[in-house]
Amino acid sequence: MTMAKGKKRTTQYEETIPFAEFVEKQVTDEMSIIQPVTVTIMRQGFSKIQNRALICVIDKLQSCFHDLLNGRPVSLYNSESSSKEKVSFKIALNEFGVDKNNYKALREALKKLPQMPIEIPYKSSTGKLYDKFTNLCNVLIPKDRYSNYVIIEIDRDVANRLINRDFGYQNLFKSVILHKCSNKYSQRIYMMITAWKKKQSFEITTSEFRKILMIEKKYPEFRLLAYNVLEPARKELEELALAGKSDCYFTYEKLYRGSKHTKEPDKIAFKVIESPKLANEETAKGWGVKKNYYRDMLMRHFNLKESESEEYASMLTVENYASALECMMNIMNYANSNTQRIFDRRKYIITSLDNFFKKAKMPIVIDAIN
Repeated sequence: MTMAKGKKRTTQYEETIPFAEFVEKQVTDEMSIIQPVTVTIMRQGFSKIQNRALICVIDKLQSCFHDLLNGRPVSLYNSESSSKEKVSFKIALNEFGVDKNNYKALREALKKLPQMPIEIPYKSSTGKLYDKFTNLCNVLIPKDRYSNYVIIEIDRDVANRLINRDFGYQNLFKSVILHKCSNKYSQRIYMMITAWKKKQSFEITTSEFRKILMIEKKYPEFRLLAYNVLEPARKELEELALAGKSDCYFTYEKLYRGSKHTKEPDKIAFKVIESPKLANEETAKGWGVKKNYYRDMLMRHFNLKESESEEYASMLTVENYASALECMMNIMNYANSNTQRIFDRRKYIITSLDNFFKKAKMPIVIDAIN
């Protein structure tokens, strides 16, 4: 692999990504993976299949990201390496999200990866920003055409640049890149918007947007950029998000400096919108956890039967949940500190709970009984 010298950056990446404002998540769910923002803003012109290869590499590095986020020493996986200066991953062909009938096209796309230039941003120890001009990897493809794997081999220095935490981390759905997106621009823009999902919006200069996607000269007029890049990605990601197959989508508008409002805009303003279907499912899941917690508390502290506790939990609403917890604590505190005044603890608890849910407001516990 040919390595090029680093070049000092003049463009301010602070205008492009969240930086320290990005909240690093140490735990991901079963659908998402961690990706360094370095990879998101890395300049490359990969094809759709090559983007999938990149995500497969990031997936193989997940243990490194978890170690970094938890302050543990990082050990790069190296079992397939041909030398100590390489970090290699054996990846099965079925991991690339490509149908068996397209394995020939997959191998051809992977063969081209070593010739594809990339620019990796990084900070020096003094805080200066640089771009490292290099390529991503070497690819080892078995001569036996029946072999069902390839080996991706990365220079250790490049791997260290990829996993660094200089620009923070983000979460994204691996399946969106591997299986859902039908074009490479949807994949790349999806990576960008997920980094800003929490903040819900961001602006990027049109020139920087072009540079990240390496399309500075491909679509010289903005209308062509919108028609071939932005609009197809917007429509596809919106369809996926509305169907619950992606966690977010975007809308955008052109921003002009001064009075001009034609030709190339100075910036593109992105609005990041979470999938309403997944958001509703997450809300429902969270509400179910709250109800289960309340039910379990009744069973643990009041020795109520599961069916009784379940019935009270079913009467919870968003409006009365906080009051119901407070009422439960009041009942428990009063029952524990007034054992001589309460002749029938179970009756006291049942009556107090019944009165609370009947009135749908916090009763004064002593008055509810007397």
